[in-house]
Amino acid sequence: MSKAAGENFNLDPGGHWSPRDCAARSRVIIIIPYRDRLAHLTRWLHHYHPIFQRQLLEYRIVVTEQYGTGTFNKGRIMNAAFLECRKAFQFDCVIFHDVDMLLENDRNMYVCGNDTTPKHLSPAVDKFRYKIVFDNLVGGVLVMTVSLFEEVNGYSNEYWGWGGEDDDMWERFLEVNATVVRPPLAIGRYKMIKHKSRGKEANYTIIDPLLKTSRSRMHHDGLSNSSYRIVYKSSKPLYTHFIFDINTDKS
Repeated sequence: MSKAAGENFNLDPGGHWSPRDCAARSRVIIIIPYRDRLAHLTRWLHHYHPIFQRQLLEYRIVVTEQYGTGTFNKGRIMNAAFLECRKAFQFDCVIFHDVDMLLENDRNMYVCGNDTTPKHLSPAVDKFRYKIVFDNLVGGVLVMTVSLFEEVNGYSNEYWGWGGEDDDMWERFLEVNATVVRPPLAIGRYKMIKHKSRGKEANYTIIDPLLKTSRSRMHHDGLSNSSYRIVYKSSKPLYTHFIFDINTDKS
């Protein structure tokens, strides 16, 4: 991470920044679920710190990582990061951001709407020819108020491996009558950093039955039953880093 670490972004420890000469547009936590993509993370940090500062945000970058090599559970580590940030920091807007997504147009503002309008900022991705793939897409970059994230009880903890947690979040939004909004495709443009496939596809024989019970599960599956242990926490120069043991023998 030498290239990014060598930049002086005028950050406070932990990847925090706020405007010095004016009020911030919003107080934002950006949570990045991460596993084994150091080159992506380095590029992401170098790309986004200047953008967030141009947008006059008070922001903190938080990298959340799963301990060990077991089956990945993106929802659990995002929930854990949110809960720990809520204890430690002041913020009113939370953004969940994939590490391979690079914004092309910084008129796409990283700020929240109101409590009933979560924002899907990344409808137009180069990999998909800058077209929205399906109507209920909320993966990539998702923005919402803290109160809305708490109302939907965070992400489901039940999706192991690749896929499912974003589709489940869409169902949670429907349950609380929250309407997802998106920027125009000309504004919500992203480049997806290329990476080698891990050879894993979404297992829809597991995902589909879970999605059918999304709404009935949401009040007891999420933030309210998150279970984890903090293995590592560090305020690095460019970001706050958590590693969580999510207490599982899944593999």
